[in-house]
Amino acid sequence: MTILSGIGSSHGIVAGQIHFFDNAAKPEKARKALDRAAENERFEHARAAAVGMLGELRERAAREVGGDEAMIFDTQRMILEDPDFIDAVAKLILEDGYTAEYAVQEAGHRFARVFWRMDDAYLRERGADIVDLCNGLIRQLRGLKEQELCEARGQWVIAAHRFLPSEVIRLERGRVLAIVTSGGTRDSHASILARTMGVPAVVGVGKGLFALREGEISVVDGYSGRVFIHPDERTLKAVREQCHGPRVLIPAIE
Repeated sequence: MTILSGIGSSHGIVAGQIHFFDNAAKPEKARKALDRAAENERFEHARAAAVGMLGELRERAAREVGGDEAMIFDTQRMILEDPDFIDAVAKLILEDGYTAEYAVQEAGHRFARVFWRMDDAYLRERGADIVDLCNGLIRQLRGLKEQELCEARGQWVIAAHRFLPSEVIRLERGRVLAIVTSGGTRDSHASILARTMGVPAVVGVGKGLFALREGEISVVDGYSGRVFIHPDERTLKAVREQCHGPRVLIPAIE
């Protein structure tokens, strides 16, 4: 049995098979654009599309989890509409000649570093939100469609580096048993949404997550922040006894 330790960011205990969701952003190399004006126009088109998508997600979140949590997408839209952010990207494209993808990546990291230097943990996490948002915008620029969290049939424990709020709100609650991530914090917008949606989650378990194999049996304990891989019967019994609260689902595991 293997135990991964992290932070319980959404309470609940479930058992299920691991399914990996490959949403890790690949760093953009510093490449020059052939036509600076056309490249900036490409950025503006992608930004407008992303703003529209966030509006749709906000409406969905308001219906499914309530207005307070839906404001997460208002915050993200404000970043994409921030004149300072737009000007920073445009400068990297029009003056420095970089591609839109690289410009978005660099501008995002510059803005994120302001938050990462802050003492408050909640505000520091907003820096990660900016990077995540920019990664989504880069996917838009690359013409990549939004991935399905789980294309395989059945119910799964979804594992990834970290999740965007837009990915969490698209969860099919009947199919996603829990979320486990190598990075992230309890204060991330994705964690906040998972709690509101009642999806157990453990974040920050580290790179050991990626040593696991697709389909391995796990018990995700969103209370203690532990993930048990191939748990034995004694462990299952102990976990059951430790928690008598809601959202506890530990079916028999063969």
